[in-house]
Amino acid sequence: MSILTLRLPVVAVVPGTGLARVFTALGTGRVVTGGQSMNPSLQEIVDAAQALPGNAVILLPNNPNVQLVCQRAHEVLDKRVLVVPTATVVQGIAALLAGEFSEDVDELAAAMEAAAGRVRSIEVTVATRTVAIDGVQVTQGQNVALLDRRIVACESSLLAALQAALNAAGAP
Repeated sequence: MSILTLRLPVVAVVPGTGLARVFTALGTGRVVTGGQSMNPSLQEIVDAAQALPGNAVILLPNNPNVQLVCQRAHEVLDKRVLVVPTATVVQGIAALLAGEFSEDVDELAAAMEAAAGRVRSIEVTVATRTVAIDGVQVTQGQNVALLDRRIVACESSLLAALQAALNAAGAP
């Protein structure tokens, strides 16, 4: 069976229809819309999990704020719930690409968590306010570099911010 037709006992929370298609193509059983500043409700996650066959489900929150909701799902679901604590969409994709797909949900969740844990995420955005965060002076309007969701630099150019993030990650 190809990865494109395999449906895993996985519910993933992703922002937008484009990423929903990516996660579905990678085998996600159900997708719930959500992410930064648009957290899904516990009920949305439970409904998606309940719609999957089997007695266990793996949840990929793909955002630290969504992790809290996912961790509560076991309180209302009649299924066993395993939360792979993905903090970014990239970690969620890595988890799905773990390649060690097993019928054993514990083995699958462990492989997914290990794969997600090997991912480093870089983001560059524009500062909306002036503030000091994580020991970095951030100036409104400048480019902010984040490594694994932590601010590592604030630079005047996009390229300088990206280079600072790559350096912080130890990238060659």
